[in-house]
Amino acid sequence: MSHAALPPTPLTLPAVQPSPLCPLGGALGIGGCLAATGIFLLGCAGFDAAFVLSIVPFLLGVAGLALTVAGAIAGAPREDMQVVAGLFVGLLSLLAGLLEMAVQYKWTLFYAASQAG
Repeated sequence: MSHAALPPTPLTLPAVQPSPLCPLGGALGIGGCLAATGIFLLGCAGFDAAFVLSIVPFLLGVAGLALTVAGAIAGAPREDMQVVAGLFVGLLSLLAGLLEMAVQYKWTLFYAASQAG
């Protein structure tokens, strides 16, 4: 019983590879959210000096948003949910960093609350 060899089939490769920037931006955003949560928990425990590190989640959020947008523009089309998730965690990290910076620098967020007392 002889087996006939199948003819070779050409490989079909995409013309443009998906950019790894989108998942990297999402990972930076997640790291920023985890850092912000840790800083917040330390601040709740009474360690006010932890808010000095509030620039870390802010910068991670900015970098995550920039890489996510760059990854969505460059490279092959990617699933929309990866881009939306990267944008969401990047924005969440950026906002958490800003709120923690407001605690550190004693910014007035709400005018009426700052006038009371």
